[in-house]
Amino acid sequence: MHGKSSGTAEKGNWDVYVSAFVSAPTGDPEYFFTTHCLQDSSKNRGGYYSETLEMLEQQLSGEFDTEKRTELAIEMTQTLLDDHMFFLRITPQKCRWYPAGRDGAYGASV
Repeated sequence: MHGKSSGTAEKGNWDVYVSAFVSAPTGDPEYFFTTHCLQDSSKNRGGYYSETLEMLEQQLSGEFDTEKRTELAIEMTQTLLDDHMFFLRITPQKCRWYPAGRDGAYGASV
């Protein structure tokens, strides 16, 4: 899907929804979680809900220590991966995909 959304994502007429997201507006991990991962997030296309993630976000929103915020963000990311809700695609010089599987296997270079 290029350019403006055709509304397909909002209607839920899909098996897998792929999009890119850059947290550049703030550089803070909370921005991703609040826009994409919480029950009431505007970009929570799959209707994902985790009581654990909601609780961790409450802690994150009230935490100002950078190291503690980082620890909470890592725990929140691991919650998403353990629930198989997201996979991460890291692109420094080449693309790699990393499945959210619990067996520790890595994906392939693309």
